[in-house]
Amino acid sequence: LLGGEPLLHPDLLSVIEAARRSGVSDGVRVVTNGVLLPRMKAELWRAVDEIRVSMYPGHELSTEEADHCRRMAMQHGARLKVQSMPDFFESYTALGTTDTALVKRIYASCTIAHEWRCHLVTDGCFYKCPHSYFLAKSLKLSDSATPVDGIPISEDKGFRKRLLAYLESPKPLQACTYCLGTAGKRFPHEQVPRKEWTEP
Repeated sequence: LLGGEPLLHPDLLSVIEAARRSGVSDGVRVVTNGVLLPRMKAELWRAVDEIRVSMYPGHELSTEEADHCRRMAMQHGARLKVQSMPDFFESYTALGTTDTALVKRIYASCTIAHEWRCHLVTDGCFYKCPHSYFLAKSLKLSDSATPVDGIPISEDKGFRKRLLAYLESPKPLQACTYCLGTAGKRFPHEQVPRKEWTEP
């Protein structure tokens, strides 16, 4: 479970419980920036198999906070992994491209969709990756309420087959014409106002 920031979810324990009940995975891992982690109660630590912290410059845990988190993990049988994240990669371009070969290469090499499998479920739809939902929304890729790159979740017998075909499709999503997947240029992490970040 990753974000945004999953520790901001007002009912994260219910989400974890639903994921476990679904049998979709053998374990539950929460990926967080760690800022709220020292405040989390024992229930969260007991509910997960692993907490992975992506530590960003300027938002590191203090020694005391890190020690507290390690103790909570050991006490409740959860694995705790901390990874330093000194840089980001550009994830999209508002200009887009009409080069279909480039779009196919970016999509084929996208670890977000194919290796990390960072799927998103929102508003009754399943999306192959978060970018396919958020880019469609922020760049207004469609005027209709119908999902551009996601598929509606249903309980009919054909849904499993449609979902598998969607996940295994080699065809890039519409958002891929703007997305850089994991091929974007890397740059040092820094906190900047949104206007400054979007201008380049």
